[in-house]
Amino acid sequence: MMDSTESLLKQIALENSGSERWSGLVDLYNAKAQVTLGFLQGISEEAALKPGVAGRPLIEVVDHIRAWDDWEKMAGLIPVVKGDKRPPIMEFRNFVNREGKVVHYDYLPPHQAVDKFNQERAEELRLFMQYRDLTWQKVLEELTQATNLLTIVARGISGKIADQTEPHLWKVLGEPVPHAVYLVAVSTFHIARDGEHRVDFDLVGVNNFKWIDL
Repeated sequence: MMDSTESLLKQIALENSGSERWSGLVDLYNAKAQVTLGFLQGISEEAALKPGVAGRPLIEVVDHIRAWDDWEKMAGLIPVVKGDKRPPIMEFRNFVNREGKVVHYDYLPPHQAVDKFNQERAEELRLFMQYRDLTWQKVLEELTQATNLLTIVARGISGKIADQTEPHLWKVLGEPVPHAVYLVAVSTFHIARDGEHRVDFDLVGVNNFKWIDL
């Protein structure tokens, strides 16, 4: 039986350090992203737009993942490359929206900041679909680009530099890890088929299935 993404993240993040941990983590993120992207390519736009878990359609979930990975790259990993031990994303700062506006969420407590971020991404997605011809296929193309760029930036960081970022406790891992490690682990758990959005992915897979009369 194949190990779950959560167990692999714990194994890589907690049992290793330095280049072994970092390269293993980035490779896992990339592998999980490729599998999920392949799955999503087989989902019809009709199924992606149907209300899913808590009324949220898959297209909104996917765009949320894309937005987080963009934010992580620009306000998380690139600052780490430049020597930041606590990158701006850890303070909920420096998110760049679709219109190029820089938005901060540091005026809110962490959970409210995440909720506000997700709410604004959902509103932004609806507006762009209504007025800017954004489609399911374009959302998938944006997610593909986001995952590719995040992988490229992450591979440009050494394990030593990643380990020098400040520690952060994430409930999925259960133990503190450096900020950089936490960020890539979160993105991995975000995009993995059996990760945070497992129910969304599974439900749309069922919704996308069509009976064929023989």
